[in-house]
Amino acid sequence: MLRNSSVEMLLWMLRGMFISLECLILVIIFALAFACPSCVEIAARMPDNWEILATITAAAAILFGWQLKVVHEMRNPQCRNAQILHDWPGYVKLCMYCKVAIFYGVIAVALSASWMFSCVVTHGVSVIFTCGGLLLMCVSFLCCHNAKDDMEHILFGTGSEN
Repeated sequence: MLRNSSVEMLLWMLRGMFISLECLILVIIFALAFACPSCVEIAARMPDNWEILATITAAAAILFGWQLKVVHEMRNPQCRNAQILHDWPGYVKLCMYCKVAIFYGVIAVALSASWMFSCVVTHGVSVIFTCGGLLLMCVSFLCCHNAKDDMEHILFGTGSEN
């Protein structure tokens, strides 16, 4: 199996980070929080209910845990045909994209926990970050889950024959 150069892997990683739906959502979240004062004002009118914000953060953390499970299953399928995946020349690229997905998952959980730092950011910004973090986590999880389903369908048939 040919190994890819470090420069190629770095380019794949950067492409995965900056040309993705997750990056677009992250840019929109920061644009709403810092370039759209009317959105911050609307978010600031939301009730200051820490239980709801904590539930959103917990949901993002649970999705992140589930995403880690999906990534692990995608990189290490438990079936007799798993060697096909490991011998595939694009396996290194798949692993790099999995790392990018985990990176965005960490960012999403951190954003969803921004309400804990209300002394640093305003309530409106923290509400935007918390809800945006959950949205980012949902998109990142769904992208990983979709990739896993597609991979299983291509390599192993229906994906349920593991």
